[in-house]
Amino acid sequence: MNVGWSYSDDGSKVSRSYVAGEDVYAFFQLFFARFPEYAGAKFHMAAESYGGTYAPNTATVFHKKNRELEVIPVPGLKKINLASVILGNGWTNPLEHYSSIPDWICEGPYALFEPESRECKGIRRSVPRCRRLIEACYKFDNSLTCASAETYCSYALENLVSSMSCPRLVQHTDH
Repeated sequence: MNVGWSYSDDGSKVSRSYVAGEDVYAFFQLFFARFPEYAGAKFHMAAESYGGTYAPNTATVFHKKNRELEVIPVPGLKKINLASVILGNGWTNPLEHYSSIPDWICEGPYALFEPESRECKGIRRSVPRCRRLIEACYKFDNSLTCASAETYCSYALENLVSSMSCPRLVQHTDH
């Protein structure tokens, strides 16, 4: 909860993607109870952006609960026929995401800047600090370290690039 349009009447919060996956599972159990004609259909889960974190966690919950139902069937609960998980530009690993920005901005097939440009050199200098901050977030897993990492990395590697005026798109032909 507290993502997108979600809310809670009692002020409770969900702070882990796996826990959100449990809620999604509960929702679909209610949905299939109300619309049993869909319960046996193949279930394709698609997500993008931060859904790259939600979808795999939710799929893990579905898989785990399906296996539990095979061992101990629970009246009223349905196996969710998870057929696929599709991620488009998924936010799955901030450490790798932020670290790769200079590569595709400066050396990718549609690079925005020349590899040795002032902009690319500046962006590349930001990566080690961003990595250290993200690693601290992973290690300590608290709001202070994670917010610091997100603020710095977002500004230094995404917003900074977005605010720059790109002189031209550079088409590299050697890729």
